[in-house]
Amino acid sequence: MEELHSIIRDVQKPVIAKVRGYAIGGGNVFCTICDLTLAAESAQFGQVGPKVGAVDPGFGTAFLARVVGEKKAREIWYLNKRYTGPEAVAMGLANVCVPPEQLDATVQEWAETICERSPTAIAIAKRSFNMDTAHQAGIVLALARPERIARRTDIGSRSYLLASGTRAALPRDAAGGGLAGQEWLAVAEVARVAGDAAGTGAAIRAAAPIDRPLAELAGAGLRRTEDTADWRGDRLTGRRVGRLGALVLAETPTPVAPDAAAQAVRAALAADGLARFDPRGRAEHLRRRVHLLHRVLGAPWPDLSDAALPDLDALVDGLAADLAAGRSLAHVDAEALLRGALPWPEAGRLDALAPERLPVPSGRAVVVDYPAVHEDTPPVVAAKLQEFFGARVTPAVADGREPVVLHLLSPAGRPLAVTADLPSFWAGPYGQVRAENRGRYPKHPWPEDPAAAEPTARTNRRAR
Repeated sequence: MEELHSIIRDVQKPVIAKVRGYAIGGGNVFCTICDLTLAAESAQFGQVGPKVGAVDPGFGTAFLARVVGEKKAREIWYLNKRYTGPEAVAMGLANVCVPPEQLDATVQEWAETICERSPTAIAIAKRSFNMDTAHQAGIVLALARPERIARRTDIGSRSYLLASGTRAALPRDAAGGGLAGQEWLAVAEVARVAGDAAGTGAAIRAAAPIDRPLAELAGAGLRRTEDTADWRGDRLTGRRVGRLGALVLAETPTPVAPDAAAQAVRAALAADGLARFDPRGRAEHLRRRVHLLHRVLGAPWPDLSDAALPDLDALVDGLAADLAAGRSLAHVDAEALLRGALPWPEAGRLDALAPERLPVPSGRAVVVDYPAVHEDTPPVVAAKLQEFFGARVTPAVADGREPVVLHLLSPAGRPLAVTADLPSFWAGPYGQVRAENRGRYPKHPWPEDPAAAEPTARTNRRAR
């Protein structure tokens, strides 16, 4: 309805209201807004809004007072009386009142007379008449659709941000409509376009200028104050932001609030995983160990996938508390916080179930390379082939439920073979590996029965 009101006022041609019967409530507002109102003697005018708890805060009240006078407008709204066609003419609400059978002809005559006049002059006259009440259109639109209150994004820009969060732009020819350069608008119509819209993808088709006090009054239901936390380098800084929907009204520096810090941490975890909080990769290594246990053993070992990480409250709260206290990322121990988020007493068995290093038959402890959380693959242990002599089973983690993949290396550290079944490797492929490499590495043992041989990381001479 408010959009129709704006269209009646903004269209360059005069709009004539022809009233034969009742023009009560909204109909009375239409008669007020139209350029001309022609009534039959059978017409009835009036308002009923207060009877049903409604009011038109724009054209139906303020503009009505301009048309019929302040006192008469208050009478119409407060008493809710009905007025005849002649009474409407007497108060200025209608231009003429004729017998019902003459109404159509009279309207036709007036319309034809207007069509004989200069359309440019008529359009300019109409705009001039509307100039001193243009703000009332803004009042109506802003109160009716507060989510369409819009603010210019930058000085000189045609782009606006609406309280709903939508971005839209005025057409390039908007200067003639008195909207160009306005900081605040109440938008009546916005449409998606593929062409010129200042890069926003939406064009403002109809709007009225408003000022900030009116925007704040009409959008009172969208007003809120929130504490936010933003990244400045490796620290969080706090701001208190006053908003009208998506529009920022004011912002001031403030200490980082715990809830705001937690929100910033969750967003960072969702976007980057632990990377921002773990430059040395220690927490990520722990995360991989725990996540493998979650995948193999299940609960109570937590899901530490990218999707689940922001929901690990103990980790989020710990990181947020450190950052809200003013610590930089360099002084946040993400590994310790992640370890503290693990279930107890199960966390006490972590090193046994998913050890950082795994002993091999040679007696050396070799680093276990655990898969990334998005990979459904077994962990890997890489060591020289000779270090596994004598082994009759494949090493495993997670209480023996997850065999590791062995990357068997040459004495020079180059890959020779990959196996997840060491006994099968000894019984089969080892023979070919031995044949190809015993001449290449003659100082190292290549026994015919590796399962019964002594494991070593040394040469034959040093092994003696």
